[in-house]
Amino acid sequence: MTKKELGKSHLISSTTSFGIYIHVPFCIQKCTYCDFGSIIDFTQVPSYIEALLLEISSYPQNTPVDTIYIGGGTPSVLLPVQVEKILKTLQDHFQINKDCEITMEVNPIASSKSYLTEINHMGVNRLSIGVQSFTDEVLLFLGRPHSSQEAIDTIKKARSIFTNVGIDLIYGYPNHTIVDWKETLRKALEFSPNHISAYQLTYALGTPLGQKKRDGKFQHLSEEKEAELFLTTHSVLENGNMLGYEVSNFSQKGYESKHNQKYWFRSPYWGFGPFAHSFEKNKRWWNGKNIAEYIERCKNKRSAQENSEILSIKDVWMEIVTLRLRTKEGLNFAFLPDWAPKTVPALWEDICCYFEKEGLAKVEDNTIRLTQKGWCVADGIVRQLIELPI
Repeated sequence: MTKKELGKSHLISSTTSFGIYIHVPFCIQKCTYCDFGSIIDFTQVPSYIEALLLEISSYPQNTPVDTIYIGGGTPSVLLPVQVEKILKTLQDHFQINKDCEITMEVNPIASSKSYLTEINHMGVNRLSIGVQSFTDEVLLFLGRPHSSQEAIDTIKKARSIFTNVGIDLIYGYPNHTIVDWKETLRKALEFSPNHISAYQLTYALGTPLGQKKRDGKFQHLSEEKEAELFLTTHSVLENGNMLGYEVSNFSQKGYESKHNQKYWFRSPYWGFGPFAHSFEKNKRWWNGKNIAEYIERCKNKRSAQENSEILSIKDVWMEIVTLRLRTKEGLNFAFLPDWAPKTVPALWEDICCYFEKEGLAKVEDNTIRLTQKGWCVADGIVRQLIELPI
């Protein structure tokens, strides 16, 4: 498979085409903060690949697809031939748009130049590098398997091969200072990435960091400090010509993640692999978390789906408000479902005027957009809005 077959593009995706998410549930080691589905037992990789291809083939053929996202886990632990098998099956089974955005997540410790070159030749045209930090002490705290120098080397290799490179960063760990975070962001900008995702550290239940926090091993940052770090993120990156087009995502113009926008704008997508989620026509479904059971189900031509839900009108409305307000575009009443209002209702207008007065939102052209200050308290704003009648 070649680049020409699967293509390159930085255009905004069509909402009539599907996105495809492939979950690769294998990691070199588990990060201390991670609650994503992954294991470190590579002996199941061949069986997983076989099961994955069977699951893909069970879906309707010739469905138009304009984004593919291979995430995890650590997809770069797969051999190039295994990545090629996945892409080849997708190409043979679905109608892949010639400008399809094909993203693959990579870990700096599993990303040689020859590996990156091979997957690029296969059609991967967008790379997402899990850097997280340029400080070795922080990487150790987060349980990352790579060093800061390995992260830097991987970015440089990627920039010499790919025309669309993104990096992920994490902020908000104990004792994280504004000075340190500004230095990290400026370091990231030195490499001129096309995309940066900057996520605030969370302490999920069942993770080593979550347990240490509950045991009082370290002190969580105050909400004020977290807000300051968040605002610093937007200030530094936007001054570096990176558009903050979503709460945690920044890009050069034209390099927004087409695939992630499917999530925020409720476009259809199918997820394959254990832990993967799918969405189509107000129905959500998801696969089970047990990898051995997933493999067994697929091999026996049974559905890997563990459960599903049909969203009610209230569910849909809550999703629309929550997801749209995370984006720079905001919530435009003119483009809502038929059953939703086409103009800002009076009750909404009153409360939005209050948000605007407080510097939390802007209301213009029948659209509500949160400011950066508003994004800091977005959960509270959304709760108030979804309780209003529509």
